[in-house]
This record gives sequence, C-alpha cells and structure tokens, in this order.
Amino acid sequence: LVEMSGKLMVLDRLMAGMYSGSDEKIVLVSNFTKTLDWFERLCRFRGYEYRRLDGSTDKTKRQQLVEYFNKSSQKSCFAFLLSCKAGGLGI
Repeated sequence: LVEMSGKLMVLDRLMAGMYSGSDEKIVLVSNFTKTLDWFERLCRFRGYEYRRLDGSTDKTKRQQLVEYFNKSSQKSCFAFLLSCKAGGLGI
C-alpha cells in the first residue's frame, strides 16, 4: 500500500513519528475524496483511530465529529480526514 507512492511513504513515516513520539494529532485535508480513501486505508492499516468528514457526512453530525476530534486523546482519535469542499459546510 504505502510503497506505491513516495508521498504516502513520507506521510506514513511522519504519522508514525507523531504517534509514537508525542501526543499530537493530525488533520489531513484533500480536495479529492479518493485521496481521503487512501488516507483512510493507511490509518486502518496502521491501527490509527480516525474520523472522516466529506460530502457524504450527514450535515447534522459534522460539528459532533469536529468536537470529538478536538476533545479526544491521540489514542482515541489520531487523525481527522477532511474534504476541502465539505469542511466549511455545517461546521
């Protein structure tokens, strides 16, 4: 999975360093939901908890996702996958 793209390899290393070396969390933003799909696969493969907000996310649940990510610990929710086009709607 990761070896298919140099950019994914760099992202994988950055995320691994953050996850094991700090309490920081990460927000990954993309214009394309296909890219979010790859980010989601990477998170699942590495066992990182995440939340995703894109055009298919129910508008009534968007703010709840953001609040959960902001309040949660790194182990509860390490990554937030966000679509640029959906990010401003309902938040």
